[in-house]
Amino acid sequence: TIVEDFAISADVTWDTQYGASGCGFMFRSDGDKNKPNQYMLIASRLGNGHVIFSALADGEMANVHDFYPRDADKSFNAENGSTNSITVVGKGNIFEIYTNGVKIGEVDTTQPPPTPKLPAKPILPTDQNNASEMAKFQKQLQEYQDIVSQVKSNFAVALNNYKKTKAVFDKGFLAMIGVSESGKTVCQF
Repeated sequence: TIVEDFAISADVTWDTQYGASGCGFMFRSDGDKNKPNQYMLIASRLGNGHVIFSALADGEMANVHDFYPRDADKSFNAENGSTNSITVVGKGNIFEIYTNGVKIGEVDTTQPPPTPKLPAKPILPTDQNNASEMAKFQKQLQEYQDIVSQVKSNFAVALNNYKKTKAVFDKGFLAMIGVSESGKTVCQF
């Protein structure tokens, strides 16, 4: 089915080996397997929940918007095995993004990628002699650093490519997708 204006929604249960893997939608895709023109929305467990809107133009990232659902949707659950409702409403060049019925963001594809908002940095435990708390903090800090690095890299690539070619697509295919960093990823829609 080729769509122009649309709403796509699903309750998504995920089981991913790594937090950067995720589940979501591809929309307004031209179907090219090698150099697609399309939009994607991926929700992942990374950083207590991370939703990324991206646009590919001739197979290259040309726009990206990062959202942290828990800023607006306190019910968003990033734990493995959890279920969240994910919805995208596309009207012209505007896409509204919802998790669990709460609007977490909006994207205007005619605008360049915004300077990304970064997640909150983990807080050092007050009892730094507690090995368990420090190990938990170190794990959170490493995940935070990985997220910041990924977000900054995605932004730099998308901004550079956006300047070369604007990724504005008015119609195309819809699909449900799973994205795997590596290891096992299961997305149940």
